[in-house]
Parts: sequence; C-alpha cells; structure tokens
Amino acid sequence: MPGLNDEDVVEVVEWAYRIGAGKRWPPVTIQKYNRHRYGRKPRGAREMGWREFWRRLKRLEAETGLRVTWSMEEWGMKRAPRAPEPLRRGSRVGLLVAAPGWIRGHLTAVTLDLERIVTLRAPGGAALEPGARVRARITADRDGIYLAEPL
Repeated sequence: MPGLNDEDVVEVVEWAYRIGAGKRWPPVTIQKYNRHRYGRKPRGAREMGWREFWRRLKRLEAETGLRVTWSMEEWGMKRAPRAPEPLRRGSRVGLLVAAPGWIRGHLTAVTLDLERIVTLRAPGGAALEPGARVRARITADRDGIYLAEPL
C-alpha cells in the first residue's frame, strides 16, 4: 500500500524467487490498492493511479532484475464473452434468503430458480431466517452483482 509498506515489496518479491515459487504459476505478482466504500482504509495508505502503478512495477523489475508483470496467458487465463445479466434495475423477483450478508443489515439471497445471487437489504433491519421467501425489486445491477430491496 503506497505510503504504508512500500519498502516491503522488494523483500517479498526477492523472497518468492529465493524459495523457488512459480513452478506452475508466476512466482509473484503485485496487487494495486484500491479504496473501497466498505473496505479497510489503513491510516497513511493512499491510492495511486494505474499509470503510476505500472510505472512502479516496471521500475521494480529494472532494479531487481526479477519479473513481476505477467500476461493473462501466463496465468492460464483467456478472454471470454461477458456472462448474461438477466436481472436489471427495477426488475421484480422472488428471492430465497440463504444467509446473513457480509454487511450489517443485508442478507444473501438467491433467485427462486437458484441461478443468481442477490444482496438483499433487510427490511427495517429485520432479521429474516434462511429459507424465508421474499418478493423484491432490484435496485442496482453492476457487473453481475445485484442489490435488492423487499417489496
């Protein structure tokens, strides 16, 4: 995390190569820190832009002589068509409560056909038990992630 553990990156990269990591997959890769509304926000950490992030990775490779950037193919990945998103904002749907959500006041639910997972805002903070059926309206849909509110 920029401003928090910059100096540790070189140590971790060198350690990964030293122990022989990377028999099946690349030995090490570095993840960019992105602030998230519900994520941790360590004091002193700052988010850098993508251009700066890639520039720093290239500089790290030049300084250490060790590779840290890889293609999708080297990770065994390939591009695929976007998955269909059958639910849209405003859609009404029947849901089956599956479990508590990871955010207080939310539940994890599935559509009655068991094909999609939906985050359901608990009505008035009420705790619905797993197995409860709820009619709901999709209030947000982005990249296959759905948020709904009970009707």
